[in-house]
Amino acid sequence: MASLQGESDRLIALAAAVAKPGDRTRTRQSLQQLRDGLLGEGLNYDKDVKPWLGEEVTAAITSSDFDRDDSNGKKGGYLLALTTKNALASREFLQRFWQARSTDQAFTFEQYKGTELIYGTVDQDKPTPLNLASAVVGDRFLLFANSPNVLKNAINNVQASELNLSQSPDYQKAIAALPNNRLGLVYSNLPQLANLIGDSKALDNVSLEAIQAVALGLGANRQGLVAHSAILDSSPSQTATASSNALLKYLPEGASIALSSQNLNQFWTRLTQETQGYALAETLLPNTLKTWETTWGLNLPEDLFSWVTGDYALGLLPGAKQTDWIFAASRTSTTNLDKLDQVAKQKGLTLVQESLGDRTISLWKNKDAVAGAWASEGNAIVFASSLEALTAGLKNASIAQTPGFAGAMGSVNSANNGVAYIDWAKAKPWLEQQFPIVRTLEFVAQPLFGRLKQVTVTSYGGGEGIETGDVVLGLE
Repeated sequence: MASLQGESDRLIALAAAVAKPGDRTRTRQSLQQLRDGLLGEGLNYDKDVKPWLGEEVTAAITSSDFDRDDSNGKKGGYLLALTTKNALASREFLQRFWQARSTDQAFTFEQYKGTELIYGTVDQDKPTPLNLASAVVGDRFLLFANSPNVLKNAINNVQASELNLSQSPDYQKAIAALPNNRLGLVYSNLPQLANLIGDSKALDNVSLEAIQAVALGLGANRQGLVAHSAILDSSPSQTATASSNALLKYLPEGASIALSSQNLNQFWTRLTQETQGYALAETLLPNTLKTWETTWGLNLPEDLFSWVTGDYALGLLPGAKQTDWIFAASRTSTTNLDKLDQVAKQKGLTLVQESLGDRTISLWKNKDAVAGAWASEGNAIVFASSLEALTAGLKNASIAQTPGFAGAMGSVNSANNGVAYIDWAKAKPWLEQQFPIVRTLEFVAQPLFGRLKQVTVTSYGGGEGIETGDVVLGLE
Protein backbone atom coordinates (compact mmCIF):
# COMPACT_ATOMS: atom_id res chain seq x y z
CA MET A 1 0.00 0.00 0.00
CA ALA A 2 1.29 3.45 -0.94
CA SER A 3 -0.42 6.60 0.25
CA LEU A 4 0.43 10.18 -0.67
CA GLN A 5 -0.91 13.03 1.42
CA GLY A 6 -1.25 16.42 -0.21
CA GLU A 7 -3.05 18.09 -3.08
CA SER A 8 -2.07 17.01 -6.59
CA ASP A 9 -0.58 20.41 -7.36
CA ARG A 10 1.68 20.20 -4.30
CA LEU A 11 2.83 16.69 -5.18
CA ILE A 12 3.62 17.72 -8.75
CA ALA A 13 5.54 20.71 -7.40
CA LEU A 14 7.56 18.36 -5.17
CA ALA A 15 8.32 16.06 -8.11
CA ALA A 16 9.36 19.06 -10.23
CA ALA A 17 11.66 20.23 -7.45
CA VAL A 18 13.46 16.88 -7.62
CA ALA A 19 14.24 17.40 -11.33
CA LYS A 20 17.32 19.28 -12.53
CA PRO A 21 16.80 23.07 -12.52
CA GLY A 22 16.74 23.23 -16.33
CA ASP A 23 14.20 20.39 -16.54
CA ARG A 24 11.72 21.53 -13.91
CA THR A 25 9.27 23.23 -16.26
CA ARG A 26 9.31 20.29 -18.65
CA THR A 27 8.95 17.82 -15.77
CA ARG A 28 5.98 19.72 -14.36
CA GLN A 29 4.32 19.82 -17.79
CA SER A 30 4.99 16.10 -18.38
CA LEU A 31 3.43 15.13 -15.05
CA GLN A 32 0.43 17.35 -15.71
CA GLN A 33 0.00 15.78 -19.14
CA LEU A 34 0.23 12.29 -17.65
CA ARG A 35 -2.32 13.20 -15.00
CA ASP A 36 -4.73 14.69 -17.54
CA GLY A 37 -4.14 11.83 -19.99
CA LEU A 38 -5.40 9.32 -17.44
CA LEU A 39 -8.72 11.14 -17.39
CA GLY A 40 -9.49 10.56 -21.07
CA GLU A 41 -10.72 12.93 -23.75
CA GLY A 42 -13.13 15.65 -22.74
CA LEU A 43 -12.01 15.72 -19.11
CA ASN A 44 -9.79 18.30 -17.44
CA TYR A 45 -8.15 18.02 -14.03
CA ASP A 46 -8.68 21.64 -12.96
CA LYS A 47 -12.33 21.58 -14.01
CA ASP A 48 -13.42 17.98 -13.36
CA VAL A 49 -11.23 16.70 -10.50
CA LYS A 50 -9.72 19.50 -8.44
CA PRO A 51 -13.10 20.74 -7.06
CA TRP A 52 -13.76 17.45 -5.25
CA LEU A 53 -10.38 15.74 -4.73
CA GLY A 54 -9.22 15.54 -1.12
CA GLU A 55 -5.67 15.43 0.19
CA GLU A 56 -5.04 11.68 0.24
CA VAL A 57 -4.48 9.25 -2.62
CA THR A 58 -3.85 5.59 -1.81
CA ALA A 59 -2.91 2.76 -4.18
CA ALA A 60 -2.76 -0.84 -3.03
CA ILE A 61 -2.32 -4.42 -4.15
CA THR A 62 -5.12 -5.95 -2.10
CA SER A 63 -4.86 -9.54 -3.29
CA SER A 64 -2.26 -11.73 -4.97
CA ASP A 65 -4.99 -13.47 -7.00
CA PHE A 66 -8.38 -11.76 -6.84
CA ASP A 67 -10.31 -14.46 -8.72
CA ARG A 68 -8.60 -17.35 -6.86
CA ASP A 69 -8.32 -19.31 -10.11
CA ASP A 70 -4.93 -21.03 -10.46
CA SER A 71 -5.67 -22.02 -14.05
CA ASN A 72 -5.32 -18.46 -15.38
CA GLY A 73 -2.27 -17.50 -13.33
CA LYS A 74 -2.04 -14.94 -10.56
CA LYS A 75 -4.13 -11.82 -11.09
CA GLY A 76 -3.27 -9.21 -8.52
CA GLY A 77 -6.09 -7.08 -7.22
CA TYR A 78 -5.30 -3.36 -7.65
CA LEU A 79 -7.18 -0.64 -5.82
CA LEU A 80 -6.97 3.16 -6.05
CA ALA A 81 -8.75 5.14 -3.33
CA LEU A 82 -9.20 8.91 -3.60
CA THR A 83 -10.60 11.02 -0.79
CA THR A 84 -13.30 13.47 -1.80
CA LYS A 85 -14.42 16.71 -0.24
CA ASN A 86 -17.56 16.95 -2.39
CA ALA A 87 -19.42 13.66 -2.91
CA LEU A 88 -21.89 15.09 -5.45
CA ALA A 89 -19.09 16.52 -7.59
CA SER A 90 -17.20 13.21 -7.47
CA ARG A 91 -20.32 11.32 -8.65
CA GLU A 92 -20.77 13.78 -11.51
CA PHE A 93 -17.12 13.31 -12.44
CA LEU A 94 -17.53 9.54 -12.44
CA GLN A 95 -20.46 9.81 -14.81
CA ARG A 96 -18.42 11.96 -17.22
CA PHE A 97 -15.43 9.62 -16.80
CA TRP A 98 -17.38 6.61 -18.05
CA GLN A 99 -19.07 8.61 -20.80
CA ALA A 100 -15.61 9.61 -22.07
CA ARG A 101 -14.76 5.91 -22.36
CA SER A 102 -18.06 4.67 -23.72
CA THR A 103 -17.94 2.15 -26.56
CA ASP A 104 -20.49 -0.10 -28.24
CA GLN A 105 -20.08 -2.45 -25.28
CA ALA A 106 -22.49 -1.65 -22.44
CA PHE A 107 -20.98 -1.20 -19.00
CA THR A 108 -22.46 -3.01 -16.01
CA PHE A 109 -24.18 -1.17 -13.16
CA GLU A 110 -24.59 -3.16 -9.95
CA GLN A 111 -25.80 -2.31 -6.47
CA TYR A 112 -23.68 -3.84 -3.74
CA LYS A 113 -24.42 -3.19 -0.06
CA GLY A 114 -25.83 0.24 -0.80
CA THR A 115 -23.04 1.28 -3.20
CA GLU A 116 -23.35 1.47 -6.98
CA LEU A 117 -20.56 -0.28 -8.88
CA ILE A 118 -19.77 0.49 -12.53
CA TYR A 119 -17.46 -1.84 -14.40
CA GLY A 120 -16.48 -3.10 -17.82
CA THR A 121 -13.66 -3.27 -20.35
CA VAL A 122 -12.24 0.02 -21.62
CA ASP A 123 -9.65 0.89 -24.31
CA GLN A 124 -10.91 -1.92 -26.55
CA ASP A 125 -8.64 -0.84 -29.40
CA LYS A 126 -5.46 -1.51 -27.38
CA PRO A 127 -3.55 -4.84 -27.47
CA THR A 128 -4.26 -5.30 -23.77
CA PRO A 129 -7.74 -3.92 -22.95
CA LEU A 130 -8.15 -2.51 -19.47
CA ASN A 131 -10.70 -3.96 -17.06
CA LEU A 132 -11.93 -1.19 -14.80
CA ALA A 133 -14.43 -0.84 -11.98
CA SER A 134 -15.41 2.21 -9.93
CA ALA A 135 -17.58 3.25 -7.01
CA VAL A 136 -18.30 6.23 -4.77
CA VAL A 137 -18.50 5.07 -1.16
CA GLY A 138 -20.53 7.31 1.10
CA ASP A 139 -19.51 10.94 0.92
CA ARG A 140 -15.78 10.42 1.40
CA PHE A 141 -14.15 8.03 -1.10
CA LEU A 142 -14.00 7.40 -4.83
CA LEU A 143 -12.59 3.97 -5.66
CA PHE A 144 -11.12 2.46 -8.83
CA ALA A 145 -10.05 -1.17 -9.23
CA ASN A 146 -9.23 -3.72 -11.92
CA SER A 147 -12.20 -5.93 -11.00
CA PRO A 148 -15.59 -5.52 -9.28
CA ASN A 149 -14.48 -8.31 -6.92
CA VAL A 150 -11.70 -6.04 -5.65
CA LEU A 151 -14.22 -3.26 -4.99
CA LYS A 152 -16.59 -5.63 -3.20
CA ASN A 153 -13.79 -6.81 -0.93
CA ALA A 154 -12.86 -3.18 -0.21
CA ILE A 155 -16.46 -2.36 0.75
CA ASN A 156 -16.58 -5.46 2.96
CA ASN A 157 -13.42 -4.28 4.71
CA VAL A 158 -15.05 -0.94 5.52
CA GLN A 159 -18.17 -2.56 6.93
CA ALA A 160 -16.25 -5.23 8.88
CA SER A 161 -13.53 -3.13 10.50
CA GLU A 162 -11.70 -6.14 11.95
CA LEU A 163 -10.82 -7.15 8.36
CA ASN A 164 -9.13 -3.95 7.22
CA LEU A 165 -5.46 -3.09 7.30
CA SER A 166 -5.74 -0.39 9.96
CA GLN A 167 -6.70 -3.07 12.51
CA SER A 168 -3.67 -5.26 11.76
CA PRO A 169 -1.34 -5.45 14.81
CA ASP A 170 1.70 -5.50 12.48
CA TYR A 171 0.49 -2.39 10.66
CA GLN A 172 -0.25 -0.55 13.89
CA LYS A 173 3.16 -1.44 15.30
CA ALA A 174 5.00 -0.33 12.16
CA ILE A 175 3.13 2.97 11.78
CA ALA A 176 3.63 3.83 15.45
CA ALA A 177 7.41 3.64 14.87
CA LEU A 178 7.35 6.26 12.07
CA PRO A 179 7.33 10.08 12.39
CA ASN A 180 3.92 11.74 12.08
CA ASN A 181 5.10 14.59 9.85
CA ARG A 182 5.28 12.67 6.57
CA LEU A 183 4.25 13.34 2.98
CA GLY A 184 3.39 9.75 2.29
CA LEU A 185 3.41 6.19 3.54
CA VAL A 186 4.33 2.80 2.06
CA TYR A 187 3.49 -0.50 3.76
CA SER A 188 4.13 -4.02 2.49
CA ASN A 189 3.34 -7.52 3.70
CA LEU A 190 6.51 -9.10 2.33
CA PRO A 191 5.49 -12.79 2.11
CA GLN A 192 2.35 -11.82 0.17
CA LEU A 193 4.33 -9.48 -2.10
CA ALA A 194 6.98 -12.14 -2.76
CA ASN A 195 4.20 -14.59 -3.66
CA LEU A 196 2.70 -12.11 -6.13
CA ILE A 197 5.97 -11.42 -7.98
CA GLY A 198 6.77 -15.09 -8.49
CA ASP A 199 8.07 -16.62 -5.27
CA SER A 200 5.21 -19.11 -5.06
CA LYS A 201 6.65 -20.84 -1.97
CA ALA A 202 7.12 -17.67 0.07
CA LEU A 203 3.85 -17.94 2.02
CA ASP A 204 4.73 -21.43 3.27
CA ASN A 205 8.54 -21.20 3.47
CA VAL A 206 9.16 -17.83 5.12
CA SER A 207 10.16 -18.53 8.71
CA LEU A 208 8.69 -16.84 11.78
CA GLU A 209 12.10 -15.20 12.35
CA ALA A 210 12.09 -13.64 8.86
CA ILE A 211 11.05 -10.10 7.98
CA GLN A 212 7.27 -10.01 7.78
CA ALA A 213 6.51 -6.41 6.88
CA VAL A 214 8.15 -3.09 5.99
CA ALA A 215 6.77 0.42 6.41
CA LEU A 216 8.23 3.64 5.00
CA GLY A 217 7.31 7.19 5.99
CA LEU A 218 8.19 9.53 3.10
CA GLY A 219 9.47 13.05 3.66
CA ALA A 220 12.14 15.60 2.76
CA ASN A 221 15.08 17.30 4.44
CA ARG A 222 17.93 19.63 3.47
CA GLN A 223 19.82 16.78 1.80
CA GLY A 224 16.93 15.65 -0.39
CA LEU A 225 14.29 12.95 0.05
CA VAL A 226 14.10 10.71 3.10
CA ALA A 227 12.26 7.49 3.87
CA HIS A 228 11.97 6.61 7.56
CA SER A 229 11.71 2.82 7.76
CA ALA A 230 10.27 0.30 10.18
CA ILE A 231 11.03 -3.40 9.59
CA LEU A 232 9.03 -6.04 11.44
CA ASP A 233 10.60 -9.35 12.42
CA SER A 234 11.02 -11.42 15.57
CA SER A 235 14.46 -10.07 16.45
CA PRO A 236 15.21 -9.01 20.03
CA SER A 237 15.40 -5.36 20.96
CA GLN A 238 18.60 -3.56 19.96
CA THR A 239 19.85 -0.28 21.39
CA ALA A 240 21.62 2.11 19.04
CA THR A 241 25.10 3.19 20.07
CA ALA A 242 26.73 6.57 19.50
CA SER A 243 29.83 5.71 17.50
CA SER A 244 31.69 7.35 14.62
CA ASN A 245 33.50 4.04 13.91
CA ALA A 246 37.17 4.99 13.75
CA LEU A 247 37.79 2.22 11.19
CA LEU A 248 36.25 4.42 8.48
CA LYS A 249 39.69 6.06 8.21
CA TYR A 250 40.88 2.95 6.34
CA LEU A 251 38.32 3.36 3.54
CA PRO A 252 39.95 5.43 0.76
CA GLU A 253 38.39 8.69 -0.37
CA GLY A 254 37.75 7.15 -3.80
CA ALA A 255 35.44 4.44 -2.41
CA SER A 256 32.09 4.21 -4.15
CA ILE A 257 30.33 2.34 -1.33
CA ALA A 258 31.15 2.51 2.37
CA LEU A 259 29.62 0.47 5.18
CA SER A 260 30.34 0.67 8.88
CA SER A 261 28.77 -1.14 11.81
CA GLN A 262 29.47 -3.46 14.73
CA ASN A 263 29.53 -7.24 15.14
CA LEU A 264 29.54 -8.61 11.60
CA ASN A 265 29.01 -12.13 12.92
CA GLN A 266 25.74 -11.13 14.58
CA PHE A 267 24.65 -9.07 11.56
CA TRP A 268 25.21 -11.96 9.13
CA THR A 269 23.40 -14.40 11.42
CA ARG A 270 20.42 -12.07 11.70
CA LEU A 271 20.40 -11.32 7.98
CA THR A 272 20.25 -14.98 7.02
CA GLN A 273 17.53 -15.62 9.60
CA GLU A 274 15.47 -12.59 8.58
CA THR A 275 15.49 -13.57 4.89
CA GLN A 276 15.00 -17.31 5.41
CA GLY A 277 12.35 -18.60 3.04
CA TYR A 278 12.56 -15.76 0.49
CA ALA A 279 13.84 -17.34 -2.73
CA LEU A 280 15.41 -14.11 -4.05
CA ALA A 281 17.42 -13.45 -0.89
CA GLU A 282 18.52 -17.06 -0.51
CA THR A 283 19.97 -16.85 -4.03
CA LEU A 284 21.32 -13.30 -3.83
CA LEU A 285 23.26 -13.58 -0.56
CA PRO A 286 25.39 -16.61 -1.52
CA ASN A 287 26.02 -15.18 -5.01
CA THR A 288 27.23 -11.92 -3.47
CA LEU A 289 29.98 -13.79 -1.61
CA LYS A 290 30.75 -16.32 -4.34
CA THR A 291 33.36 -14.28 -6.24
CA TRP A 292 35.39 -13.48 -3.12
CA GLU A 293 35.12 -16.99 -1.72
CA THR A 294 36.30 -18.47 -5.03
CA THR A 295 39.29 -16.12 -5.21
CA TRP A 296 40.49 -16.89 -1.69
CA GLY A 297 39.04 -20.35 -1.24
CA LEU A 298 37.38 -19.26 2.00
CA ASN A 299 34.04 -19.85 3.63
CA LEU A 300 33.59 -16.20 4.57
CA PRO A 301 30.85 -16.58 7.22
CA GLU A 302 32.88 -19.28 8.99
CA ASP A 303 36.47 -18.17 8.37
CA LEU A 304 36.08 -14.39 8.61
CA PHE A 305 32.69 -13.17 9.83
CA SER A 306 32.67 -15.45 12.87
CA TRP A 307 35.46 -13.55 14.64
CA VAL A 308 34.43 -10.00 13.65
CA THR A 309 32.48 -9.15 16.79
CA GLY A 310 33.66 -5.56 17.22
CA ASP A 311 33.60 -2.54 14.88
CA TYR A 312 34.13 -3.07 11.16
CA ALA A 313 34.11 -1.05 7.95
CA LEU A 314 33.86 -2.17 4.32
CA GLY A 315 34.48 -0.19 1.15
CA LEU A 316 34.25 -0.84 -2.60
CA LEU A 317 36.77 0.89 -4.86
CA PRO A 318 35.95 1.29 -8.57
CA GLY A 319 38.82 0.62 -10.97
CA ALA A 320 39.51 0.40 -14.68
CA LYS A 321 40.13 -3.38 -14.61
CA GLN A 322 38.26 -4.53 -11.51
CA THR A 323 36.29 -3.37 -8.50
CA ASP A 324 38.44 -3.78 -5.41
CA TRP A 325 37.30 -3.91 -1.82
CA ILE A 326 38.88 -3.10 1.50
CA PHE A 327 37.76 -4.36 4.90
CA ALA A 328 38.86 -3.22 8.37
CA ALA A 329 37.97 -4.90 11.66
CA SER A 330 38.81 -4.40 15.32
CA ARG A 331 40.98 -7.14 16.78
CA THR A 332 39.15 -9.21 19.41
CA SER A 333 39.88 -12.30 21.49
CA THR A 334 38.41 -14.49 18.73
CA THR A 335 40.62 -13.08 15.97
CA ASN A 336 42.49 -15.93 14.28
CA LEU A 337 44.68 -14.73 11.42
CA ASP A 338 46.71 -17.93 11.51
CA LYS A 339 43.62 -19.85 10.44
CA LEU A 340 43.15 -17.55 7.46
CA ASP A 341 46.77 -18.04 6.43
CA GLN A 342 46.42 -21.82 6.80
CA VAL A 343 43.29 -21.88 4.63
CA ALA A 344 45.02 -19.74 2.01
CA LYS A 345 47.99 -22.13 1.93
CA GLN A 346 45.67 -25.13 1.58
CA LYS A 347 44.14 -23.46 -1.48
CA GLY A 348 47.55 -23.14 -3.12
CA LEU A 349 48.19 -19.50 -2.25
CA THR A 350 51.65 -18.41 -1.12
CA LEU A 351 52.06 -16.19 1.93
CA VAL A 352 54.65 -13.44 1.44
CA GLN A 353 55.56 -10.64 3.83
CA GLU A 354 56.78 -7.30 2.48
CA SER A 355 57.49 -3.82 3.79
CA LEU A 356 55.28 -0.84 3.02
CA GLY A 357 56.96 2.19 4.53
CA ASP A 358 57.38 1.37 8.21
CA ARG A 359 54.68 -1.31 8.09
CA THR A 360 54.92 -5.03 7.45
CA ILE A 361 52.14 -6.31 5.20
CA SER A 362 51.17 -9.85 4.21
CA LEU A 363 50.33 -10.85 0.65
CA TRP A 364 48.50 -13.94 -0.57
CA LYS A 365 49.87 -14.72 -4.01
CA ASN A 366 48.71 -17.05 -6.75
CA LYS A 367 51.90 -17.47 -8.78
CA ASP A 368 52.89 -13.84 -9.46
CA ALA A 369 49.42 -12.35 -8.97
CA VAL A 370 48.27 -10.92 -5.64
CA ALA A 371 45.01 -12.55 -4.55
CA GLY A 372 44.75 -10.51 -1.37
CA ALA A 373 46.67 -8.43 1.15
CA TRP A 374 46.37 -7.55 4.81
CA ALA A 375 48.11 -5.58 7.51
CA SER A 376 47.80 -5.17 11.26
CA GLU A 377 47.88 -1.68 12.76
CA GLY A 378 47.30 -1.19 16.45
CA ASN A 379 43.94 -2.74 17.28
CA ALA A 380 42.85 -2.81 13.63
CA ILE A 381 43.30 -5.45 10.95
CA VAL A 382 42.91 -4.29 7.37
CA PHE A 383 42.24 -6.66 4.45
CA ALA A 384 42.01 -5.80 0.75
CA SER A 385 41.54 -7.58 -2.56
CA SER A 386 44.72 -6.06 -3.99
CA LEU A 387 47.96 -4.44 -2.89
CA GLU A 388 46.82 -1.16 -4.47
CA ALA A 389 43.62 -1.13 -2.43
CA LEU A 390 45.47 -1.88 0.80
CA THR A 391 48.04 0.83 0.07
CA ALA A 392 45.26 3.37 -0.53
CA GLY A 393 43.58 2.43 2.74
CA LEU A 394 46.75 2.71 4.82
CA LYS A 395 47.40 6.21 3.50
CA ASN A 396 44.43 7.36 5.61
CA ALA A 397 43.10 9.75 2.93
CA SER A 398 39.67 8.62 4.07
CA ILE A 399 36.21 8.84 2.54
CA ALA A 400 35.11 10.14 5.95
CA GLN A 401 36.95 13.40 5.13
CA THR A 402 35.18 14.02 1.82
CA PRO A 403 32.43 16.69 1.68
CA GLY A 404 29.89 14.21 0.26
CA PHE A 405 30.28 11.67 3.05
CA ALA A 406 30.49 14.31 5.76
CA GLY A 407 27.32 15.97 4.45
CA ALA A 408 25.50 12.66 4.35
CA MET A 409 26.48 11.86 7.92
CA GLY A 410 25.09 15.22 8.96
CA SER A 411 21.62 14.08 7.86
CA VAL A 412 21.47 10.97 10.09
CA ASN A 413 21.34 10.39 13.82
CA SER A 414 24.80 9.84 15.30
CA ALA A 415 23.40 7.11 17.58
CA ASN A 416 23.00 4.23 15.16
CA ASN A 417 23.71 0.54 14.64
CA GLY A 418 25.28 1.00 11.22
CA VAL A 419 25.53 3.22 8.16
CA ALA A 420 25.81 2.41 4.44
CA TYR A 421 26.85 5.20 2.04
CA ILE A 422 26.70 5.05 -1.76
CA ASP A 423 28.37 7.63 -4.01
CA TRP A 424 25.93 7.21 -6.88
CA ALA A 425 28.13 8.40 -9.78
CA LYS A 426 30.99 6.09 -8.76
CA ALA A 427 28.88 3.08 -7.74
CA LYS A 428 26.37 3.17 -10.62
CA PRO A 429 28.37 1.04 -13.15
CA TRP A 430 29.01 -1.71 -10.59
CA LEU A 431 25.45 -1.68 -9.27
CA GLU A 432 24.00 -1.89 -12.79
CA GLN A 433 26.23 -4.86 -13.55
CA GLN A 434 25.43 -6.71 -10.34
CA PHE A 435 21.73 -5.84 -10.15
CA PRO A 436 20.02 -5.36 -13.56
CA ILE A 437 16.88 -4.06 -11.86
CA VAL A 438 18.77 -0.82 -11.17
CA ARG A 439 18.51 0.10 -14.88
CA THR A 440 14.75 -0.39 -14.71
CA LEU A 441 14.47 1.83 -11.65
CA GLU A 442 16.53 4.52 -13.36
CA PHE A 443 14.24 4.45 -16.37
CA VAL A 444 11.06 4.62 -14.31
CA ALA A 445 12.30 7.40 -12.00
CA GLN A 446 14.64 9.28 -14.32
CA PRO A 447 13.91 12.75 -12.87
CA LEU A 448 15.00 11.45 -9.46
CA PHE A 449 18.04 9.43 -10.55
CA GLY A 450 19.15 12.25 -12.83
CA ARG A 451 19.82 14.40 -9.75
CA LEU A 452 20.90 11.66 -7.36
CA LYS A 453 24.29 12.25 -5.70
CA GLN A 454 24.34 9.77 -2.87
CA VAL A 455 22.27 7.28 -0.90
CA THR A 456 22.66 6.92 2.87
CA VAL A 457 21.03 4.03 4.76
CA THR A 458 21.06 4.03 8.57
CA SER A 459 19.82 1.54 11.17
CA TYR A 460 18.72 2.78 14.59
CA GLY A 461 17.62 -0.41 16.32
CA GLY A 462 14.21 -0.34 17.96
CA GLY A 463 11.86 -2.17 20.26
CA GLU A 464 11.16 -5.88 20.42
CA GLY A 465 10.54 -7.24 16.93
CA ILE A 466 11.06 -3.96 15.08
CA GLU A 467 14.05 -2.27 13.44
CA THR A 468 13.93 1.41 12.49
CA GLY A 469 16.15 3.38 10.15
CA ASP A 470 16.42 6.05 7.47
CA VAL A 471 17.08 6.01 3.75
CA VAL A 472 18.23 9.44 2.55
CA LEU A 473 18.53 10.30 -1.14
CA GLY A 474 20.97 13.20 -1.51
CA LEU A 475 20.16 15.34 -4.56
CA GLU A 476 22.07 17.92 -6.56
